[in-house]
Amino acid sequence: MKRKNGFTLVELLIVIAIICILAGLLLPALSTAKNTAKRIKCIGNQKQLGIALNAYAGGYNDYLAYQPQGSNIYWFVLLWEMHRSAWLYNCPSDIIKSYKMTSIGGSGSFPVRIPGGLPEGLSYLANQDLASYPDVTYYRKITYFGFPSKTMFLSDGSRHFALGMAYAIGTRDISIDATDSGSRYNARHRNTINSLFIDGHASNFIASNFPRSSFPSEREANIFWRGK
Repeated sequence: MKRKNGFTLVELLIVIAIICILAGLLLPALSTAKNTAKRIKCIGNQKQLGIALNAYAGGYNDYLAYQPQGSNIYWFVLLWEMHRSAWLYNCPSDIIKSYKMTSIGGSGSFPVRIPGGLPEGLSYLANQDLASYPDVTYYRKITYFGFPSKTMFLSDGSRHFALGMAYAIGTRDISIDATDSGSRYNARHRNTINSLFIDGHASNFIASNFPRSSFPSEREANIFWRGK
C-alpha cells in the first residue's frame, strides 16, 4: 500500500519531544550568555566612570569627585561633567532601578546639573571610607592612597541614600539578592559584584571574596576600603 505524505501522530510527537529537549538545553545557555553580556556591559560602564574619575582628579588638584554632607553636590553629578552620559550610571542587571531623578542640581560654588536626570536610575554606590576623617566633607587626593589599583571607589549597590552621605555608603555589607533594595552593595551578577578602583580599572568579585572589615585579612580589607 502506498504511504500517504505527511507525519503520523507518533512522528509528530517525537519531533515535538526533540524540540522540547533542545530548548531545555539551549535556554540555560542563552540565559547565561545574556547575564554575561550584562555583566560585561556593567564593567564597561564602570571603566568609563573610572576614566571620568581620573579626568576629574586631573583637573581638580588630584582630588576625587567628592561627596560633601548636607549638600546636593554628588559624585556622579561631578563626573557627568567629564563624560555627559547619564546611561553610564545604570547597570543592566539592576532590577531595582531606584533614584530615577528627573533633575539633579548642585549648590554652593558648583551648580552642576544633569539635564533629564538619570532615566534608568543609579546602580552604583561610592565608597564612603575614602573620605577625609573626621571631616567627611570631601574625598582625599588620589596621591594619598598607597594602592590605587586595590582601593575601591564604587561598586554595584542599591538604596543610594544612606548613613548621612547621599549615594555613598560606609557599611561593608553585601547582598546576594538582586531584588534587595536595602542600603548595601549588591552582588547582582549571579552572585558576583563589579567594582571600580581608584586607578580606573574595574573587576568582578565572587560575593564571598568581597572584602569585609577584616577579610581576607585586616590589612587587605583596609587597603580595599581606605587605601592604607
